[in-house]
Amino acid sequence: MSGVYHFEIEQWETSLNSFLRCRTIYEELSKVADSLQKILYKEKIEQIEQSIRYCNHKLNKGKDSLDKFVEDKRLTNDPTLSTRIEVIAIICFS
Repeated sequence: MSGVYHFEIEQWETSLNSFLRCRTIYEELSKVADSLQKILYKEKIEQIEQSIRYCNHKLNKGKDSLDKFVEDKRLTNDPTLSTRIEVIAIICFS
């Protein structure tokens, strides 16, 4: 929701960071989900990637491919995020 809010008020960098975190969470959840949930998570990831591309465009960072940009950003993300995702996955899918 934060990404959408900042997207609407044209705060591209903040929106981009929120969408990247969201994408990471959905990717991690899709790894532990059942087959139906995986499909839903993959669809959400595709929707989020459209917003990431638009934010990149607005920030004039559209030169690199989406995969390269996401990987570069992933290296600088919050190191505790994967731990929190694992806890959420255990709670949701246990």
